Amino acid sequence: MMKSRYVLLAGLLPFLFLSCKSTKQQSSSEIEKNQFCEEDICIQSEEENPERFIYKHVIIVGIDGAGAFEAKCNTPNMDSIFAKGIWTPNCIASIPPISAQCWGSMMTGVKPALHQLNNDRVESGIEYDNPVYPTIFKLARETNPDAKLAAFAGWTPIYTGIIEKNIGVITDTGNDEEIADKACDFIKAEKPDLMFVYFESADQKGHSLGFGKKEYLEALEKIDGYVGKVYDAVSEAGMLDDTLFIVTADHGGAGSGHGGILPSEMHVYFGAVGKTVNKSTRLKFKGRDLASVVCHAMNLKTNGNWASEVPKKFFIE
Repeated sequence: MMKSRYVLLAGLLPFLFLSCKSTKQQSSSEIEKNQFCEEDICIQSEEENPERFIYKHVIIVGIDGAGAFEAKCNTPNMDSIFAKGIWTPNCIASIPPISAQCWGSMMTGVKPALHQLNNDRVESGIEYDNPVYPTIFKLARETNPDAKLAAFAGWTPIYTGIIEKNIGVITDTGNDEEIADKACDFIKAEKPDLMFVYFESADQKGHSLGFGKKEYLEALEKIDGYVGKVYDAVSEAGMLDDTLFIVTADHGGAGSGHGGILPSEMHVYFGAVGKTVNKSTRLKFKGRDLASVVCHAMNLKTNGNWASEVPKKFFIE
């Protein structure tokens, strides 16, 4: 639990200090609330540093169902890439830890109760178009009408039910290997401003054979190779100095499912690297904070209705 206390010492001027206390979490709401201390979170506004570095490109790689199981895998590409930036196995997923709810929160910066996306809805083909809680893709389009936006995903509800339609997002689908190849070609040819690349095979193995099982971990290791290919494509396109590169997951799993509040379901990997990204393994992070990080990096107008923040010390500036 976070508390702020003002202490007045006799003969001295008043001063403020923060005291962060952790308590054992019992309920789903407490899991999100108690993972973070005030001293670790703040929004860095454009007004505070108008000369700050603005990224021309943001590439987000989403690994469905990966949780924090990366720690149990051989992932040389992710290890190498994020050794230069931020990585943590303790990013906290949205509740419930289910794909549409979690990806929706990462795209919109709010809790699932507000964006109201769920798997049944997004898989039904209902278009998402909420003017109060727009996605980062819509904000990018509103900021730059000429921006190149893309979302490549095997699970097509990513771009048919979560990302708004009719805002000029280029989309493609296929299996993970096909997604990797198509994404690499697109990056080198088009140099997208904002792109989401989604891999789903690990989640499929988790549901069929068990999260954390041998076949599931092997799927994650194969995806690590795809991550390396996408990162190399960014480099080959000459974009690396101007790109914020992110890899994260929506949720983890327990047994052959997910949706509960076990640590293996709620804790997910988050990695980021870029010109102004700090080097850290201790960052406190919520999944929905992704929206604010992207908006800050690209200088997009953030949403005052969001429950999303840029963690303090995420960026060097």
